[in-house]
Amino acid sequence: MLLSLLRQAELGPHERTRSMWLGDPFREGPAGDPGHVHALVQTARRMTAGGDTDLALNLLLAGAYRCHWADLYGNPAQEILLGTDEVAAVCYDPRLPQIQAYAAPIRRGAAVTGHLTAADPSAEPDALYRLGSAACLAGDFGRASSLLGASAVLLRQQGRLRLLAQVLETRAWAALLTADFAVAMPSAEESARLAAETAQPLWQSAALIAQAALAALRGEEAPVEKLTSEAERVALPVGATALLALGQYARGLLALGQGRHADAYDHLRRLSEHGDPASHHLIHCVAIGDLAEAAMRSGHRSQAVTALRQVEPLTAQTPAPYFQVATRYARALLADDEAGFTDALRQDMTLWPFFRARLQLAFGEWLRRQRRSAASRAPLRAARDAFDALGVAPWAERARQELRAAGESSQQRSPHALEQLTPQELQIVQLAAEGLSNREIGQRLYLSRRTIESHLYRVFPKLGVTSRGQLPRLLRSGTAHPAGQLGGTTGPRARSGR
Repeated sequence: MLLSLLRQAELGPHERTRSMWLGDPFREGPAGDPGHVHALVQTARRMTAGGDTDLALNLLLAGAYRCHWADLYGNPAQEILLGTDEVAAVCYDPRLPQIQAYAAPIRRGAAVTGHLTAADPSAEPDALYRLGSAACLAGDFGRASSLLGASAVLLRQQGRLRLLAQVLETRAWAALLTADFAVAMPSAEESARLAAETAQPLWQSAALIAQAALAALRGEEAPVEKLTSEAERVALPVGATALLALGQYARGLLALGQGRHADAYDHLRRLSEHGDPASHHLIHCVAIGDLAEAAMRSGHRSQAVTALRQVEPLTAQTPAPYFQVATRYARALLADDEAGFTDALRQDMTLWPFFRARLQLAFGEWLRRQRRSAASRAPLRAARDAFDALGVAPWAERARQELRAAGESSQQRSPHALEQLTPQELQIVQLAAEGLSNREIGQRLYLSRRTIESHLYRVFPKLGVTSRGQLPRLLRSGTAHPAGQLGGTTGPRARSGR
């Protein structure tokens, strides 16, 4: 509304330029309009020549956002990079790696990584966010989560909810893709809530799809469809291809976990089909291992081989660890022989437990199909135990089914008490375990003290604890007493909350 009024007023050239930046994203046409990116870049280059590099960077960042959201990785992205290089020749700013990561996350992956190596962990929250988001898009999810976590702490202290919503959404995806679900779940939930409160529909939609992907890993079909459909209602009219692609990724994960490989293939192949509104080259690279698994089990091996050959030259340009692991996983599946699996499993995958467990499951399945049931049990057992530890029940059940077919019974896992908690309840428990009072937790999460008390009153019986002092040990050990086993009342202790 204010921008509309400003445009009706008589503005000078500099003010018109600032309104051009403030009017983005997507208020000046659909996300995929290369003409608008061109206009942003040309205006930014004039600002750079005139010495206003700050406004130039903001304009370039607006254009880079469009490149990512709409998958404009051709000439528009190249224009953004040329404009960014002109600014980089005269100054350094943390927006530079962020712009490169949004416009060309793979092609400029090595340059982004170079910026991250020199990152100052004590920097201002804005700089930490820019570097963290650059790391996330470039595939360095572990470093991204660390930088974004540090940014979130400072933004909470400053009460900057709008940027905090963006930080938490990005961190949710970084944590999800490294199987750090204890961080991903509360980050996605809080981001969706804050983005709604601060009127950021695109960021809210991205957080909803992160929640959908987490639900997919747990095999929860109804939430996956509800959350992705809700996000798509925002993404489709503005051409936010990245969100549509992530929605298909979440649906593909759900189908994979349930063993519906043909359905998974139908979802994931859309990420690379020219003209499909969900086609996105970066997310296609992220999902190449998932596509290979779906294709191998649904009679589409040749299509997956072609897709991998297209992706490998791209991922070879970046040192990002995720892309190396994903392509290695795809190669092992498509090789379909013992050497492919054993070579992949020899690699250090400590930071990628979900991928390693999936490799072990696939290897065990392959051995059983070769009528080597006895040999298949060890990798299947390891996969089952890892899936249980991660809490991804559909994958664990697949491993159990394979073990039964290989002649070994497998006891059903009892759900962990912490798994009964909602993302917000888990976040409150984590903060209470750190020693924060109810008032301090409320201030941290922008909730009332009474709301925190109410949550803890309900949570203690679920966890089978009677005092806050028991929470740190429960979280460290990964075990909890069955609800109510310890007896006693939980209400007064939960309310007292120091």
